[in-house]
Amino acid sequence: MLDSLDSGDAPCVRLASLSDEEELMEMCRAKHAEEGLRSVDGEPFAFSTEKARGMLHQALVGRRNHPDAGQAWCGIMGAPGQLKGSVYLTVQEPSDSEGLYLQQVWSWIFPVWRRSASNEALIAFSQALAAHLQL
Repeated sequence: MLDSLDSGDAPCVRLASLSDEEELMEMCRAKHAEEGLRSVDGEPFAFSTEKARGMLHQALVGRRNHPDAGQAWCGIMGAPGQLKGSVYLTVQEPSDSEGLYLQQVWSWIFPVWRRSASNEALIAFSQALAAHLQL
C-alpha cells in the first residue's frame, strides 16, 4: 500500500494513523472555524466532535478499507506533533453510473504553511492514491 509520497522538493505526505487522531481533530476544529457552514441567519453551525471523530476513524482505524466499511484515506503532512495539513479521500459511486471514483472530502492546510509547496504535495498524493487504486 501507499504509505507516503515524496514528490521531490514538495513536503512528504503520509497516511495518517490512529496516533495522529488528536492532532487531526485540532485541524478539523480550525478548518470548521475558518470555512464551516452557516445558517440562513449567518450563525455558524456548531462543530460536532462526534461526527468529526467518526469520520476520521473511518480512515484511521484498522481494516479501514474493507469495502463493507466504506473506504477512506487521510494523507497528512508534517511529523507527528507538527501537522501542516491534510487531505481526506473516499471511494464513491456516482448516482448515475456504476463507476467508482476517488472523492476529495477536504484538502486543508494551516495558514502558516499555505505559501509553501504543501498544496501541490496533497494533490500529488491524491493523484498517486487514485492511480494506485486504479480509480
